[in-house]
Amino acid sequence: MLLCLLMIIAQLNVFNEGKFDPQQQFYPDSVLPHSYNVLHYNIDIEFFPPYDSIAGTTLITAQAVNTIDSIPLHLGGEHDIDSLMVNAVSATYTREDDTIYIDLPSTQYPGDEFDVLIGYAGKPTEGLEQSFSGFYTNTQVDHASKHWFACFDQCWDKADSGVTITVTVPDNLYPAANGILLSVDTLSGNRLRFNWDHHYPITTYLISVMADEYIILERTYHGYPLKYYAISGYQSLAEQMLDSTEIIMELFDTLIDTFPFKTEKHAQAHSGGYNAMEQQTCIRYGQWAWNRGDIHAHEIAHSWWGDAVTCITFDEMFINEGTTSYYECLGTGALRGPQGFLDHLIDQRSGALAFDDYYHWPILNSPNPFGTNVYDKGSWFHHMLRQLIGDSLYFPAMKEFYHTYQGGNASTEDLKQIMENYYGQDLDWFFHQWLVETDYPDLYVIWWHEQDSLNIFVKQMQTTGFYFKIPIEFGLWYQDSLVVRGPLWMDDSTITFSLHENTPDSLTVDPLIKLYHRAEVTIPKDSVLIVDDDGGGIYNNKYEEILDSLGFGLLVWDCSAKGLPPDSVLTRYQAVFWTTGRVVDPVSSVTRDKLNFIISQQIPLALFSSFLPVQLQGSQFLSDTLGCIYNGDSTITSELTGVIGDPVGNSMQWWVMPAYQNYTFDISSCGVGSAYFNTDDWAIVRNPNMPLVFSIVEARLIANQSGYQSSYELIENIIDYFNLSVGVEENPLVQSPRQVNFVKTIYRDNGDITFHIKAINPTRLSVYDLSGRIIRSWNVQGDITISWRGDDPGGILLPAGRYFAVLRDGSAFDQFLMIR
Repeated sequence: MLLCLLMIIAQLNVFNEGKFDPQQQFYPDSVLPHSYNVLHYNIDIEFFPPYDSIAGTTLITAQAVNTIDSIPLHLGGEHDIDSLMVNAVSATYTREDDTIYIDLPSTQYPGDEFDVLIGYAGKPTEGLEQSFSGFYTNTQVDHASKHWFACFDQCWDKADSGVTITVTVPDNLYPAANGILLSVDTLSGNRLRFNWDHHYPITTYLISVMADEYIILERTYHGYPLKYYAISGYQSLAEQMLDSTEIIMELFDTLIDTFPFKTEKHAQAHSGGYNAMEQQTCIRYGQWAWNRGDIHAHEIAHSWWGDAVTCITFDEMFINEGTTSYYECLGTGALRGPQGFLDHLIDQRSGALAFDDYYHWPILNSPNPFGTNVYDKGSWFHHMLRQLIGDSLYFPAMKEFYHTYQGGNASTEDLKQIMENYYGQDLDWFFHQWLVETDYPDLYVIWWHEQDSLNIFVKQMQTTGFYFKIPIEFGLWYQDSLVVRGPLWMDDSTITFSLHENTPDSLTVDPLIKLYHRAEVTIPKDSVLIVDDDGGGIYNNKYEEILDSLGFGLLVWDCSAKGLPPDSVLTRYQAVFWTTGRVVDPVSSVTRDKLNFIISQQIPLALFSSFLPVQLQGSQFLSDTLGCIYNGDSTITSELTGVIGDPVGNSMQWWVMPAYQNYTFDISSCGVGSAYFNTDDWAIVRNPNMPLVFSIVEARLIANQSGYQSSYELIENIIDYFNLSVGVEENPLVQSPRQVNFVKTIYRDNGDITFHIKAINPTRLSVYDLSGRIIRSWNVQGDITISWRGDDPGGILLPAGRYFAVLRDGSAFDQFLMIR
């Protein structure tokens, strides 16, 4: 197992990059009545150095859906309007923030076409970024297209017949845009005018211009051009990306259909910034994405999912991003082979699980439509749907979904209906639990072999109160051989499976990487049973906390919910910790029988019960089994002293919260005192003839007081006295990475983040952003220190925020949250 120490330095800044910003505010998807349909945009625009100001006109051709006398359009409030005409007639208007309300000179009836021409100029407050020698429009988030051209800026109203873009720039720049370049005109003042035309339906946020001193690389693929607009010095990298483009396109052509815009071009371009964007027919890659095969696959997949088929609203961004993120995995597999596909799925799952642990957001109607839950958990939705219905149905259904909604908008309901048509069964439950509910199945698994049966107990541990209906596969390992059993269906909080199998050397959950989940796997002989018999209190929490920190597998049995544990459960565990808290009459005759059963089976028992000596005073169970005699004394003394040389007391001292009355006892002939308040006021006793410790002091009531031991040392002493062993983790291959919510060591080394790793096996350290995408990676082995200054492979410093470091060797991986 990988041994590692991760040292982290932190600054509490929020990650604010690209498509992910949890603090970003989004416009509602439809705030205005919309009774017309946009047919075409004709944008004529000039960008002025230093590329923070623009001037232009937008001609919008639209068709009335209802009888209308006025319409709303969007244009950034920072722009001055020079002119506004409808059908070549001046029109009046009012403005409210970024919305223009236009009074039509004449009534438009359903089916009537009309033109709106708006002249404007200003400095965009959003949607325009400087880059190297030029600029790019950046409109993927918060409907920013309106800040550089007038439009109806909602994703569900595509311009049905496309967009014409006339771009004027200084003559050292080449502006790449949507569609095909018709001509270039030379203008006065060392300017050039580029005339672009795109004839396919397009939504506003996919309309774009990127301008720089580009070097244009071009090749032909299946009869249409593949282009790359490269920054000088990066041509060889661009050629490599064109090579991988052909591999990825070949896959998507087969899985979905031929490239949606093949009569024009498939282009890609370098830009500044750190994000990538699927602008229609001309993808933009920020610096950190230039050499990323997975991002390359993601953006190319958007040509089908997001561009040709677009989500109906941002609340359904899953249609774009979740679907594309799964095809990203498929494309990564085409580039890196089947293991590359699985590795990328695992990486997506790790980032999404960590995101779920922090935000607890659903995929649909997510507070942030560009969160990791929408991308990577959305990808896992598709992966699990594919596993459920099979390749023979999944891929044809996705083709049908594409063909049905190509050029338009689609909803999750549209996807569900097509999937149900192919599958022939209802899928409401599947779509609901993965897209509407939050979080994931958090599985606690215990297995044991009894007679001829392999028994596997599974409990869903998530605290949302919702239990997933899931197919689970188990990997049974016999030396180096894997036998997969399942899928076995679970649709409740707990279930026990019994299989006719020989005893495996180990057992894993989801060995073939099919389920979005976390799982902790253990075997009872390496586990401890905590019996929570405190009447609904929280005394059991301290035992859970301590035993978990000591590495024990745990099962907590809540007597309030389930009654007393059956004998068949008790005998599976190497020890039982039983707590009754401050219940006044804690032990019924049935409970006493259950405790006697544990003792008769020589199962180590640690019994914590404050009022038991009072209730059972004079009983043989108290004197002959527990080893104590109630003497009628009580104390509120705080200092609890351990007996010198006793394995439980161990010469220690504890500070007990003084507000609680403790009913002490004398020691009977069969007992040995371990800790006391006063000379004759005993609080902890053990029976040397059996593995039994009894305490009237609950671990939760021992305070962390300077100069005294904590409850942790008491429980550790009891564990050592019982000679209990911690089992080896049972799911080394595919155990979901655990998020460590504390920092072991902090290094402040000139602002760098320092990783100190002790790795027995060859190990890879990777740094991810919150979307689960790799930022940096290193191969490590042995005892090594790595300093990272927070930059990408090109040396560009990344924004401050939350990142994840993942350590992975051939058999395991751990994940740590860090903040820089």
